Amino acid sequence: MSKQPKKLEINRKSHDDDANSAEATSSQREHDYAMDVELTASGEKRSLDVMSDSPPLTPSKGAHTRKISKQIPSATDVMEAILALHSRFDTQEIKMAEINTKMTQNAVMIANITRSIEFNAEEVKECKEKVAVLETKVSVLRKEVDELTERSREQDRYKRRWNLRIKGMREKMEENTRQDVIRLLGDIAPEWSQNMDDYVDTVHRLGRMEENRTRQVIVQFTKRQHRDGIWRMTKKSQVCEAAKIRFTEDLTREDKLEREKLWPQILQARKAGEKAYFRGPFAFINGRRIYAKE
Repeated sequence: MSKQPKKLEINRKSHDDDANSAEATSSQREHDYAMDVELTASGEKRSLDVMSDSPPLTPSKGAHTRKISKQIPSATDVMEAILALHSRFDTQEIKMAEINTKMTQNAVMIANITRSIEFNAEEVKECKEKVAVLETKVSVLRKEVDELTERSREQDRYKRRWNLRIKGMREKMEENTRQDVIRLLGDIAPEWSQNMDDYVDTVHRLGRMEENRTRQVIVQFTKRQHRDGIWRMTKKSQVCEAAKIRFTEDLTREDKLEREKLWPQILQARKAGEKAYFRGPFAFINGRRIYAKE
């Protein structure tokens, strides 16, 4: 009986020693783990917060927003929302109807404008065709007008070849211009004086009578040979020099303007001793026709 208690005591002591040894070993292990964590490769200590990226052993609670409980809408609120939506839909339908009306009106307007443009395009095309035809006709008519104008001028020139003008013949009150001219022509061409009344057709002054102005006298002959003969005689007649009168050709307005343009060249040629003269509206130097300088 005495041996069993002692044996139990020895086993209890051994068990206590084993427990103390296990506790010491565990404590040493925890100490050794902490020392390994704090030491770096170089042997320096480092803070545990900076050292490890691993999550902590004890997880922390995250920041969560507190959910606020929503109130359940009442039936009145739902009906008001439905009515508001109906009102908005009605307004949108009215606006859409107005937009559709305007679009219809614009479509009709665009269709009318399109028809108008097409109609105008057809009219423009027809007008262009007519204008092209008219341009051709105008070109032909212009050519005919130019020919008729030149023909009329030529006929006027031809008729004036029977005429001579007298410049500087004094004008008297109640004068007999025809008799005065026949007497003057008889003095210039004595060999024709007896028949001068038959050689001269009409005589009259040009324009209206004015103070301090001597009107020119136009003489129309019955034959070209008498007109040309008197014209040659007057160029060197002493009677004309004494009476201070001068005979000139009866030219058209266009021929006068043409001669005015050519006169400087004729005058220059005459001063140079060349043979320069006019024949109607045309000018000649040494038998060569000249034209006005531009």
